[in-house]
Amino acid sequence: NIAPNAIAQDITVYLDANGAVSFTAADIDNGSNDNCAIDSIWLDIYGFACATTGANTVTLSVLDVNGNSSTTTSVVTVIDSIAPFVTGCPSNISVNNMQGNCNQMVMWTPPVFTDACGISTLTWVNSANVLMIPAADGNLYAAFPVGIHSVTYTATDNHGNVTVCSFGVTVIDNDPPFLYGCPTDITVQNTPGKCQNDHVLWTPPTPSDNCPNIMMTTTNNPGEAFPVGTTTVTYTLMDPAGHTVSCSFNIIVEDVEAPVAISQNATIQLDAAGQASITAAMINNGSYDNCGVDSVWLNQYAFDCAHVGNNT
Repeated sequence: NIAPNAIAQDITVYLDANGAVSFTAADIDNGSNDNCAIDSIWLDIYGFACATTGANTVTLSVLDVNGNSSTTTSVVTVIDSIAPFVTGCPSNISVNNMQGNCNQMVMWTPPVFTDACGISTLTWVNSANVLMIPAADGNLYAAFPVGIHSVTYTATDNHGNVTVCSFGVTVIDNDPPFLYGCPTDITVQNTPGKCQNDHVLWTPPTPSDNCPNIMMTTTNNPGEAFPVGTTTVTYTLMDPAGHTVSCSFNIIVEDVEAPVAISQNATIQLDAAGQASITAAMINNGSYDNCGVDSVWLNQYAFDCAHVGNNT
């Protein structure tokens, strides 16, 4: 007449990919016993599914060989730890820009997420914050600007498990920049008294590119002084993609001032042979030029008895 001693233990089980889990009486039994012998042990339920995640009460029944029985309960905690499955996550996409524009329309087929316990939320974002438009063909379209971007899909199932699908979108800028209105060669005269023109003016070329943030540099700027001679002015334009274009023109400054010749009289003595000579330095008395004197010379360097007196 003595009933068996039913002893159960609490267990934790995990749903499989199909959203189900099963267990046996042996998994719950924790050493049930009887003074004679146990005939059989069974449960009132042997499995759970998605709808029963969390704590569940299971009854363990024990029957001895003499027909006496007893029951006890245990808590079976069901956990869904399997994240959603994803198929068709797109590979990275690389495209050239639309000619004349700083973007390109990009298309892809969205990934598919499945979960035995159901998808709670599905979100998709892109790092460029551009509008992604679903089309009737099931694809998504978005105009991405030039640069490197990412698209991220995040699926969360009904039990908080998360799966992420992410891929890159690169739009390459293939359009070179342009410089319009590059000046032609400019010829000017020197500023009076100087070996330069103090103030040469021109209209700089106009930069243009399909993308913003272009950078134009120049070797010289309007209004600068330029020396006598030829100076090449170069403008260089570079876009954010590293494409460059240049244009050049010459500033030609002509020296139109003649040098100022200043002379002095000189007296020389004929030698015993009746000969005498002079140098340009003996006659020069500070001749000068705005760009410097290159050379000084005389029309006559030698004298003899025939030249006694004043000579020009």
